[in-house]
Parts: sequence; C-alpha cells; structure tokens
Amino acid sequence: MPADIGELQDAAKSRREKLMAMRAKRKGGAEDSTEEPALKLRNYKPLDENIVRDEIEPADVAYVDEHVEELEMEASAPVPGEDTNELDLIQLAPKKPDWDLKRAIQPRLDRLNKKTERAIAELIRERLKGSADLAAQVAVAGPDVDFVDE
Repeated sequence: MPADIGELQDAAKSRREKLMAMRAKRKGGAEDSTEEPALKLRNYKPLDENIVRDEIEPADVAYVDEHVEELEMEASAPVPGEDTNELDLIQLAPKKPDWDLKRAIQPRLDRLNKKTERAIAELIRERLKGSADLAAQVAVAGPDVDFVDE
C-alpha cells in the first residue's frame, strides 16, 4: 500500500512539473514575440493596397474537368479493328415468354438436382457393393480354377 501511494505522489509531482513548464513556456513566448503573425490571404481578394502586397499567389490546382475531358476523348476514339456499325443482336432480341417461369421454378429445380445426384451416388454405391460381394464369391469358389496369363 505505501508503495502505491509513493507511485501516485511521484506521478502527481511529474504532472505538476509538466504544467509549470508549459506555463513558463507560454508566458515566456508571449513576452518575446511582440510582432503580429503575417496574413495569408488565400480565400479572398483584398481591396486595401497595403494588404495586396501580402497576398499569396494562388496555388496551381489540377482541375478534374480537364482530366475528365481527356479521358472522354480517349474513350470516344474508335478502336482499330472494331466495327462500330455492328449491332449486338443478343441485347436487341426480346426475352423468351417463359423467362419468368424459369426464374420462379429455379429453386425447386436446384433441390431436385441435389436429390437426383444423391440417388445416382446411392445406386453407384449399391452396384460397387454388389460387385464387391461378387468378387468375394469368386474368391471363395476360385482356388480350384487356374488362370492363364497371356
């Protein structure tokens, strides 16, 4: 417990020292600088001639409009080898009359496809199981039969 109190007192003492240093710096800085800061006129044009001399030159700003115009010119330029007169017939063709029906039954078809795949897998498993049983029967009856290698 006494160690905690000592740490708290040390922390309070260091805070007081920092505050005193900041106050001294603020008071010392205010007495040393008696001249006013220079004006930076960026957002408006001064009417007074005395202030005009302090005006800052406007910054060179890259305008987006110019860049956009350049990009539009590049995009609108014809690409060599591309026929612009050819129409895309897929976009012009009307939709089939049953497109909304296909969209409506698609979830049902997906479920049905999953069930179909499961059934096919089950049939394959049964066939493999049957062939394994057949192989076991052949192995039981087979020691008497000689096989000829070709």
